[in-house]
Amino acid sequence: MVGSRGVEIRVVQGDLLEVDADVLAVKHAQGFHSSDGLVASRLEAKGVSRRTFEAEANEGRFSPTQGALVAREVLFVGTVP
Repeated sequence: MVGSRGVEIRVVQGDLLEVDADVLAVKHAQGFHSSDGLVASRLEAKGVSRRTFEAEANEGRFSPTQGALVAREVLFVGTVP
């Protein structure tokens, strides 16, 4: 189909702060821990409040990265602890 765009999902190993992606997804287990904590700290340094991306279980929160990451947006996926 002309003009249709697909979705590419990649699982990569490496520095998540350096992943070149439209959206970087990280889990949020009702507290900021390893990966999500690192991303949250970078976003806070750019003036983004953590409250904007605290995701309840089974919910998601998008945030532009403001240049804090190579990825253009981040998706925090809420999980149970």
